[in-house]
Amino acid sequence: DRYLSLDEYLALGKKESRLDETQRREAYEIFVKYEKLKKESGFYDEGDLVHNIASRVSRLSRGDIEALATMQGVSLIPVDSLFVDEVQDFTQSELYVLAMLCRDPNNLFLAGDTAQSISQGVDFRFTDVRQIFFEHFGGTKPDLLQLTHNYRSHAGVLRLAA
Repeated sequence: DRYLSLDEYLALGKKESRLDETQRREAYEIFVKYEKLKKESGFYDEGDLVHNIASRVSRLSRGDIEALATMQGVSLIPVDSLFVDEVQDFTQSELYVLAMLCRDPNNLFLAGDTAQSISQGVDFRFTDVRQIFFEHFGGTKPDLLQLTHNYRSHAGVLRLAA
């Protein structure tokens, strides 16, 4: 199935959703109405688009992707290396698609700040990204490097912001 059932949604842990059970039930009810309205109106959203692309890409093997890349006139894929900044603003589905387009998913370089997510209520965690690689790319576990120095703002700006 494409979406979690209500029971699956209610069973999510606190790390996956900060909402309590009542809030989750309300959110799910709104979600179902939203999906129904989209379907009846013939509309789609970014989530539908990403799901469509991810499902198409997931049906391709690495060999298929390489074959597409060598076809005459096609030079879109595969990508040798990809650098993504502000990764905390991407969904896991979007990151999966980007990783699939890389010749070697180990050449996907992701940078972001978990404290700067623009999506309210969404807790981005690099460990979730690591899980994508482990599940979909043969047990690959990317290295996580945490930067401990801020090179963009001096101490006075940081004190003022705090």
